[in-house]
Amino acid sequence: MSTRFEGQVAIVTGSGGGIGEAYARALHAEGARVVIAELDDVSGRAVADDLGEGALFVPTDVGDPAST
Repeated sequence: MSTRFEGQVAIVTGSGGGIGEAYARALHAEGARVVIAELDDVSGRAVADDLGEGALFVPTDVGDPAST
């Protein structure tokens, strides 16, 4: 595992699948802590669970300003 992003936090939207998931996985592999910001609970939790330590799922709707 590389440590290029060790000590950094990356917030990746749409990271429950596709390109967002690929970015989240790549950043995590490089040592970043990753926030999985995803609208779909099932896919978001699955990615965070698969990544394990250093990954956190946060249900997020980027189209809704009131979303956390």
